[in-house]
Amino acid sequence: TSVMAQDSVLNIFFAGVETPWTAGQGSTSFTWDGTTDAGQRAASGSYYVRVEQLDTYGHTITLTKDVSVIQNQTYVELKIFNSAGELIRQIRDYNKVPAASVVLRAPDMIVIAKDNNSKVTITYGAGPDDFIQWDAMNSFGVAVTSGVYELQVTEATETGRVITAEKSLTILNEGNQYLGDIKAVPNPYFGTGPGIEIRWDFAGGAPKPGFATIVIVNMAGERVRTLTARLETGKAMWDMRSSSGNPCSAGVFVAIVEAQGDDGHTQMKKVKLAIARPLNNN
Repeated sequence: TSVMAQDSVLNIFFAGVETPWTAGQGSTSFTWDGTTDAGQRAASGSYYVRVEQLDTYGHTITLTKDVSVIQNQTYVELKIFNSAGELIRQIRDYNKVPAASVVLRAPDMIVIAKDNNSKVTITYGAGPDDFIQWDAMNSFGVAVTSGVYELQVTEATETGRVITAEKSLTILNEGNQYLGDIKAVPNPYFGTGPGIEIRWDFAGGAPKPGFATIVIVNMAGERVRTLTARLETGKAMWDMRSSSGNPCSAGVFVAIVEAQGDDGHTQMKKVKLAIARPLNNN
């Protein structure tokens, strides 16, 4: 068993084994710096190093060795949970120095105003640098919706001591406005032409960068087709076909246009569509 201490490097050495990169050297070695594919340090615990070797006859030889990682690195971590208890964001800062005692302070409620990139400052100690900022975005870079969230701050000290404090926060998100009026042309559709074009005006008169996702559903609520377009184009064409490529029959449908700006905020609007005569394939 090998033990990796904090900031050490694990060297995996194979005597008499060569790879295309080590031809003629008589051996091969690999190193692991104790980080994950995401660039974060692996937590303390037991890990397994598995090596697979393929010989010239196509046989695979597998070797496994256990490794113990000991990380006592200091950090301050902020976790945000939604009202369902789901973790929506995790921020860990190794440059922050843990406070002598954790006293979590943050506003009870914040309002994310339109066209405003709000930041929530969470103070966890008495020092001038004892704070973490959250941009009110989830892990996917999308602004969180209005609701109650749970903030959890954790400190890890050099001695391995872990201190945790929690606080609730109410967010009122007014949301950025991207979409003006939504219309469909032609509507109803009489079976001629390339299809129905879903068009949207821009809130405030000027387009904002982002993506638009248009979901077509029938009156039973079943998804028929999903279209995507740049928000700035102001339109998307539906060729009157389902996701499987079949022409849609006559009936009433709803186009749900969801705009997501590059700033992470979202807005949704709907428009009804009518197919008076199915698509003419001739």
